Amino acid sequence: MEKKTLFNLPGRLLVYLYAVFLLSPMYVIIVTALKTREEVSTNPLGLPKRIAFENFYHAIVKGEILKYGLNSLIVTCISVLLVILLNTLCAYGVYRIFHKKLGALIYAVIMLGMMVPTVGYVPIILLYRKAHLYNNLSGLIVATVAGSVPFAIFILVGFLRSVPKELEEAATIDGCKDLQILRYVLVPVIMPALVTIAIFNLISSWNNLFQPLLLIRKKELYTIPIGLLNFRGKYSTEYNLLFAAVFIVSAPVLIIYFKFQKNFVESLSGSVKA
Repeated sequence: MEKKTLFNLPGRLLVYLYAVFLLSPMYVIIVTALKTREEVSTNPLGLPKRIAFENFYHAIVKGEILKYGLNSLIVTCISVLLVILLNTLCAYGVYRIFHKKLGALIYAVIMLGMMVPTVGYVPIILLYRKAHLYNNLSGLIVATVAGSVPFAIFILVGFLRSVPKELEEAATIDGCKDLQILRYVLVPVIMPALVTIAIFNLISSWNNLFQPLLLIRKKELYTIPIGLLNFRGKYSTEYNLLFAAVFIVSAPVLIIYFKFQKNFVESLSGSVKA
């Protein structure tokens, strides 16, 4: 028994060290958000001598978190709903013809989308201008939904393939059509996968900086990641206010993630098994 415990000790130490590595950024964010500007310079990693709760108020006012947060909320909510709806229908179509050569080819092409880097930024801007999607939230929603397709299809098709065929056959015998089978039989079974896709896209959309920088020029349409740049001055950065704003923005997403992390792990394991 003692030998077994000693054998597992290095693995446990690695796990603890990895946990400390992952949690250290959160520690830096919290302690910096609770310090004054002077203390950030003199004692960057230590605990604050005086808790400066006013940083959060100034972060909301100066960073205009509420205004930019509303834009982020609109983009995130609509994007997540469209991602779930469109990718579920698309994944079901690919799943139904997966055993055929055409279905396998479509699936392979979609999977390649996860490995192809985004290039040609000027053509993207010109395309969005021509489609009247540039410099408005609709274009940002379209870009977010389009970027979600490969990962969502990978998760959903893998999960659908793990569903017993007997469920579909029983529904067909009862007279259900394809969309009815999807809605009443398959969707309840693949709900963990749908929750995972929702969480994944919620986090990526909420934290997305590059696409808003590329597609948005009106200040009133800025999202939260761009709004955080307000704390960056020409010669200095107010890190205490910046980290307070980062904490305010990150807290809701972290709560949602920890609430549904079990579904996230289940869906990934289900897609890999399939």
